[in-house]
Amino acid sequence: MLSPLRVPVLVLAFATPLLAQSIETVLSSVVFTRHGERTPILNGLPLQLTPLGAQNLYAAGAFFRDRYFDAGNGSSATAIFGLAQNTLNNSETYISTPDSEFITGSAQAFLQSVYPPIDPAKSPVLSPDAVLANGSYLATPLGGYQYPLIQTYSVSDPNYVWLSGSDECDNYNNAVYNYLLSADLNNTQTQTNTFYQSLIDQLFRGKIPAPAASYLNANALFEYADYANTHNQSVHSKLVPADLDQLRVLSDRFSYAITSPQGGDNILTIAGQTLLYNVAALLKTNALHQGRLFKLNLLFGSFDPMMAAASLLQLPSSFPDFYGTPQHGSSLVFELFTLGAARRASYPANMSGLRVRFLFRNGTAPSTPLSPFPIFGAPSVTWDVFMQELEKISQANNPASWCNLCNSTAFFCRQYQASTVILETPNASGTATASSGKSLSPAVGGIIGAVVALAVAGLIFAAAMLLGGLRIQRRRAPASPGLGGFKGAEKLASDTDLSVPRYSAVMAAGAGGAGAGIMPPRAGPVQPGHERVGSWELREHGFAGLGLGEGVRGGVSRPVSVVSAVSAVSAEDDEEALRVNPFGDPVRVEDHV
Repeated sequence: MLSPLRVPVLVLAFATPLLAQSIETVLSSVVFTRHGERTPILNGLPLQLTPLGAQNLYAAGAFFRDRYFDAGNGSSATAIFGLAQNTLNNSETYISTPDSEFITGSAQAFLQSVYPPIDPAKSPVLSPDAVLANGSYLATPLGGYQYPLIQTYSVSDPNYVWLSGSDECDNYNNAVYNYLLSADLNNTQTQTNTFYQSLIDQLFRGKIPAPAASYLNANALFEYADYANTHNQSVHSKLVPADLDQLRVLSDRFSYAITSPQGGDNILTIAGQTLLYNVAALLKTNALHQGRLFKLNLLFGSFDPMMAAASLLQLPSSFPDFYGTPQHGSSLVFELFTLGAARRASYPANMSGLRVRFLFRNGTAPSTPLSPFPIFGAPSVTWDVFMQELEKISQANNPASWCNLCNSTAFFCRQYQASTVILETPNASGTATASSGKSLSPAVGGIIGAVVALAVAGLIFAAAMLLGGLRIQRRRAPASPGLGGFKGAEKLASDTDLSVPRYSAVMAAGAGGAGAGIMPPRAGPVQPGHERVGSWELREHGFAGLGLGEGVRGGVSRPVSVVSAVSAVSAEDDEEALRVNPFGDPVRVEDHV
């Protein structure tokens, strides 16, 4: 894990030349923050934000309010240009989070301190909406609470990849699977097996099967140990600090392995690629609109995109602390700014003078600084250099390219599959020439043929009804003399029928040949990221479903599409409806016996 005490020393050489002798003006900022502490996967309960996690994110929000908001006396040299200082203006902000409870809750806690409640009677700028006809002031609930617009997106949205690009990415899963089969993992697992097994009685008994307590599940094991050490007095008094540190080191090693290139396979950094393009889209849109939109952009998610982005920026090789996992509430920051003899009085007319810099804050402690780090080998780069270098390290610049890179089977990827048509017209010599370089795929041709056949059949049937007197009647079955069921006419009203699904739940689950079965109620925690890969060791011992990374599979976000700089926010969709397969069997009425 990154040490907040070491970061300022490592970056000291880069802090001085950053500003030189010029005065900066921050025009826009993109802040990606890891969620706060959550209940651990091994608890077997729904994943949710803890009170400590909420407090930490509240503290993180207060830190960034001090940085980006000017109290009116010029006290903040890094205040964002033109950002409303007292009352929330949702047109100036963009706030995005997946629909996982612990991530959305983190965003809400963060924003409570970024935009604290406003008492109309004490506010220097009184909103006309707060004044009643009798001259009195009326505050919103909770002492003037402000209501930020939080864009909360589900995994079904085509733009969700910009905040969690490794989810639903099949090629990423394959790359992780290759790592799970690698000699490196096997050697590490062999070397650390005794260490993990020694902690079963002290920490993991009853939480995980003994054979599954291994390096393969390093993230889940450390998460639980860290949580128990914080919240369980008995564990805290018995757990040796050196053991907790070793669990952390092994978790860091595993996390880095699945978020950095392995053997030249850049797909493991896909979450970082999509995050960086999301950053570029937001900053560019601010510039294109002369600073009217997206001044402060607050994104929330897991550690996976953060580590992948740091790997793409080649930070671990120069700053070894980046091999570690960011603490809860840590933030990656990208700022768009200008340099000049004085703070700007107006937004720049073009992008030629704009620069981008990268900063990082590891944790939420008041003493933890927001430290600058080099980006593409320099303290800051011009906008043109930023985009040029970004194109070299990321190919996922739109949902279609992401679907292609990932070979994803995500539902929304179907709209990007090629299905084109050739229109041929005769030329002067009588031969056919193509007026379009597109062709009709067999699948699309079959669909068109089926639709035409159904339409013709429908017309014929309608004509038979109108001209030939064809009619369809429904013949009702005779009424049953009794209540039915197993007892027939002897059944009493108090007797309950057994309702049996049309298809065996076991068969539907893929256990063909097992005969009829009953599907147990779904229990346990919400599955985290990378559950498609899961852990074969856990599955073998009846403990499947632990994610290898952290992820946000409970729901992921729909950030801005880079293609159009910023896409319009689509209407809210019902989450459960979105997760229904439209190509599956329709809902069937239950059979009663």
